[in-house]
Amino acid sequence: MALDFSMPILVVDDNPSVLGVLVLLLEKIGFTEIDEAADGAAALAKMHQRNYGLVISDWQMQPMDGYALLQKIRSGKLIAAMPFIMVTVNSEAGKAVSAMHAGANGYILKPFSEKILRAKIKQAIKGRGRFNRRPLSEIDLERSRSEPGELPIDRVLAAERARKGRRSILGRFFARPRGD
Repeated sequence: MALDFSMPILVVDDNPSVLGVLVLLLEKIGFTEIDEAADGAAALAKMHQRNYGLVISDWQMQPMDGYALLQKIRSGKLIAAMPFIMVTVNSEAGKAVSAMHAGANGYILKPFSEKILRAKIKQAIKGRGRFNRRPLSEIDLERSRSEPGELPIDRVLAAERARKGRRSILGRFFARPRGD
């Protein structure tokens, strides 16, 4: 699937260094229309001024974090189908599951490479309008929410693979690219 490099992308992060790295990676991939916002509230304001093809947002920001931004996007009629990739340093399974249920099209753990970012963008664009808002039978949601840090992603994915014998929904969400 070919990417539309003229597609406008909104990058949201409160850390100017991380924001700069994300913009440089996107430019290296070939994207030319990249806007920046320092938090979810600023991002929402920009989304009402311009139609973006993709939002890439950090989770932990103030005053509006990436999760709240994702919820606002999915609840809005005009921008609900916008592809959304959540970026975070937090590898707790509960966070990933929460992002999936809120409607994220992808989830990237920091640090990441250009190759991973490109693959996640392709995945998000391919899944435009389809969200992961459904119960997951593969893991115990209550346990993952009530015991943060107790279920590292690798252990959760390994348990799912053992039960299913194939890649699960959560496994595809976290999948590393196989090659370009």
